[in-house]
Amino acid sequence: MYLVSLYFDEKTNGIIRNHMKQVAKKTGNDNMIINNVPPHITVAVFGGENAENVIERLALKLREINKGEITWTGIGVFLPNVIYITPVLNEYLDTVSKFVYNYLQDLKKTDSSFSEYGFEINSKYIPFNWIPHTTIGKQLSSDEMQKAFLTLKDRFGMFSGCVTKIGIAKTNPYTDISKIDLKG
Repeated sequence: MYLVSLYFDEKTNGIIRNHMKQVAKKTGNDNMIINNVPPHITVAVFGGENAENVIERLALKLREINKGEITWTGIGVFLPNVIYITPVLNEYLDTVSKFVYNYLQDLKKTDSSFSEYGFEINSKYIPFNWIPHTTIGKQLSSDEMQKAFLTLKDRFGMFSGCVTKIGIAKTNPYTDISKIDLKG
């Protein structure tokens, strides 16, 4: 699987990393820290036998995206084991999500080698079916989820930040493939 994710300015990274560290400290679950998962928002996930052929083309297309502002306003969970902070789905996030999705769809439709080898876009990351989020803790037990929620409840406050990069990464383990500085 490959992720297309947004990355932030250093001040925003510091705020998010602090939340990650506090949750890890209170829960004893440091999965995000030891796996060096950077603060990010994933806008698309794709995979398949021929997915590697998408990366170079996609990286070129991603250079067209501008920097943007995001505001995180709340805490959420994906049961049973993920806690995250959630940004407002503003025009910027919506536009980037659609831009990436439409480009991947166009590749799939116009290049038979992609569909022929099972190239797929994860349906949980398509426009109108996507929940933008920044994961703070994952692979948490029920007890750890409760501790993580209480930790964030006591520490989280609304904040804004700037998206400065977009990148492509491989999962399990998280590995950066390409990071692109955004325009603007």
